[in-house]
Amino acid sequence: MEKRIKLEEDKNLIELQAMLYTSDAIFKALSDGYNHAYLGLKFGENLKETEYLIWDIHLSRSDDEYIEYINEAKTKIDNVETRIRENIFWSLEHLRIFNKIPLVFANQYNLKFLEGLLEEIVEKLKAIIVNWNSIVYEYDIYIGERRVLVIEDDNKVIVLDIFNSLH
Repeated sequence: MEKRIKLEEDKNLIELQAMLYTSDAIFKALSDGYNHAYLGLKFGENLKETEYLIWDIHLSRSDDEYIEYINEAKTKIDNVETRIRENIFWSLEHLRIFNKIPLVFANQYNLKFLEGLLEEIVEKLKAIIVNWNSIVYEYDIYIGERRVLVIEDDNKVIVLDIFNSLH
């Protein structure tokens, strides 16, 4: 039974990564090129906090100083499924505002397609964590531009990184 759950989890994870890759490519194509939207995912086992929370150059801070800094923006999340949906659709709303092809969003067919793709991502992520005893935190980084949702279970972690750049 445990092996079957692991295989199903792995299958869902591969499909989720493909969906996120596709969505991110679509977001990049629609973005105005300046205020872009980004959907990212990290998954691993036995990861340290520094391995899944550090992406970019943090000015003159060391990794430990950066972790301390972003821990100030750390919030415990009780309803993970709701928060996953909110964050993913928050990114779509950002793209509606900052895009180079407004006609895409004026067309209900295109909008439903994008919403459907994002809903599939939400459902796939929920399918992965359904058997997890999750502890969930969110880091609101860069004053509301980046939401990093960390879902942990025993020795596994999924990090959903949503970044809506504002210039």
